Formats: sequence, C-alpha cells, structure tokens
Amino acid sequence: MRPFNYHCHAEFSDGKSTAEEMVRAAIDAGCDSFGLSEHYVSVKGSSYSLKPENEAPYIAEMNRL
Repeated sequence: MRPFNYHCHAEFSDGKSTAEEMVRAAIDAGCDSFGLSEHYVSVKGSSYSLKPENEAPYIAEMNRL
C-alpha cells in the first residue's frame, strides 16, 4: 500500500508549511492521494481556524495547485 494523507493543514490556518510545500512533499513521499484542508472559517479569532480574509486566497491556491 502506498502512503496517503487526508488530514493536513497549511499556513492558511494552523499549519506551518505552504500548501505547495505540502503537495510537493506528498508527491515526493509517493502518495497516491492527498487531502489538504483547513479548519472552519471563524470570525471569533481562534488561533487554529481559517480567518475570513484567508478564505478566498485559500480557495485560489487550491485551484492553482
């Protein structure tokens, strides 16, 4: 079985890496499939949630990748 991961967070919420870095790492690891998601959009300012102002850039980056 080849590796896979469906639960990763990039810098858009509480991750440390860019989405592109994570996709490249998944490819380098030989993943057959990879899922990148962020925590829900929150206007309350939680430290781990996707901020409203990052929602459109997140969607644009997912489309680009």
